[in-house]
Amino acid sequence: MRSRVALPTLAAAFLLAGCTATPASDASTPQAPDASASPVYAVPDTDPAQAGIAVFTGTLPQSQASTAGPALLGEAFVVDGQCEGDAFAYRVMTADPADAGRTLLTGTVSCADPEQPFISSPGYRGPVQVAFLDTDAVTAAWVRVRNVDPAP
Repeated sequence: MRSRVALPTLAAAFLLAGCTATPASDASTPQAPDASASPVYAVPDTDPAQAGIAVFTGTLPQSQASTAGPALLGEAFVVDGQCEGDAFAYRVMTADPADAGRTLLTGTVSCADPEQPFISSPGYRGPVQVAFLDTDAVTAAWVRVRNVDPAP
């Protein structure tokens, strides 16, 4: 008789053990968005405080285009940019005919951390040009200079 009680007890133990198994995860559960995802690449509209912008399209000759204005460079300015790829290098230079081509600032923008604005004050006020120094690691990019304070 003892064996009759043991078999049902053993069967019940197996059933209970099966009930404690972890259920499979539901594939339809929404996942949290990836915080490291880069924003969608887009060239910004012209800003009234913009002193210059360069846009790289990945094709020549437009890829090295640099446009000025509508504003002149003020005492302090901010540089920002964005790209598709790894990184690019740029240069901000004077565009005044009396002092054209003097480098005010060089820098690099990483596509992984696209907008890295910072304020600079080179002691120059007037028109500027923005140009790319190295675009080998990008397929598209833009970099611009905007005034922090009003130009003269």
